[in-house]
Amino acid sequence: MAYFTENQARFAANNIYASFAEQSLRESVNKAKSYDRFDIFLSHSSKDAVLILGVKKLLENQG
Repeated sequence: MAYFTENQARFAANNIYASFAEQSLRESVNKAKSYDRFDIFLSHSSKDAVLILGVKKLLENQG
């Protein structure tokens, strides 16, 4: 029977969440391309996808 450490479980979960964040950001970019202009451009590394997704959500919440 295999046992996993808490860190291994967190790492695996973070990888899944990061993948979701990258996909969500790609979808947002594709949707935004259909608009005539951009209000804000967030330059980032793909490693920061989770963080940028959070910033995007915070900005959207502010209107």
